Amino acid sequence: MTRRKHEIYTVLDKLWAENGGNKIPTGKEITERLDREGYLRGSPNQLYQYRDAWIKERGISQEALEQGEAESSDQALIKAATEASYAVIRKKANEEIAKIKEELEPQIHSLTEQLQTITQQYDELRQQHTQQTQALADSQKACQLTTELLDQTKKENHTLKAVLEATQKEANGWRDQVLSAHNALQQSINEELDKLAQDQKTVTENYAQELSSTRTLMESSRHDFIVEITNFKVAQEKWSQQVTELREEKQQAVTQVTALQKENQEKMELIHTLQQQNQHLLTQIQELTQTIHAWNATLQTEQSARNHEQIASKEEITQLIKELPDRLRPLLQQRQA
Repeated sequence: MTRRKHEIYTVLDKLWAENGGNKIPTGKEITERLDREGYLRGSPNQLYQYRDAWIKERGISQEALEQGEAESSDQALIKAATEASYAVIRKKANEEIAKIKEELEPQIHSLTEQLQTITQQYDELRQQHTQQTQALADSQKACQLTTELLDQTKKENHTLKAVLEATQKEANGWRDQVLSAHNALQQSINEELDKLAQDQKTVTENYAQELSSTRTLMESSRHDFIVEITNFKVAQEKWSQQVTELREEKQQAVTQVTALQKENQEKMELIHTLQQQNQHLLTQIQELTQTIHAWNATLQTEQSARNHEQIASKEEITQLIKELPDRLRPLLQQRQA
């Protein structure tokens, strides 16, 4: 069954039931009922075709069909009577409406007053809303000022960070200078020690040769032997003087290293002073503070390691200087023999 057929059959079934099952619905009744049900009217031919098919499917008798057609001839009279009744009903309805309007007039006046009261309350609420909006704007302005202050604080922290980085870079430069000076001093000492060892070896060889010659010529040239002994003593004094000069140079280098360490310590104290003066800012950048502390710990560890290295080098040189007389003593004893 199509949708259109279902709509018309539904209307026909309802009209048939309302008529008591003894009157076939007319075309006008079908059209009006379709309007009331919200369906499309369609063409009259379509309506009659569906009505004839409905009559056959429902098994309605011919007598009921003839009765419906006979009653349709009286439709004009019924319409005229209906219009007359409608005019009377409309008049009574107008009178009832006027009466109801008169009865509702006090209620309308009361509702008008209530409306005015509500309007006044609305104006008050709107004024409160305006005040709250202004307060919100003031709060947003204060929040913006706070944000600007925070941004300024961050910029100052950034500047402090740059100063600390520059100080760190300068400290690294000092460290490199100290290491370079230490390495240069160590290299110079090593070169001098090598040179002294070579000189000692040369002197020893020369001494052995001279000793051999002296022993050969001792009986005939005692004076020459004494001269050679004197020259050897002069060479020994010269060597001792060189050792003394090396010790003085070493002491000067140690003094320079100590001065650099002291200067570095003063810089570290300056950094610590800056950290104390800006403690209220550093609370907002805890991560930066932790990084700086970690860097300070690393720098102190490196400085301690360098101090240990310098102390070890100093002890090694001192030990070497202490051992030089012991190493030369057998030669002197052999020379005296």
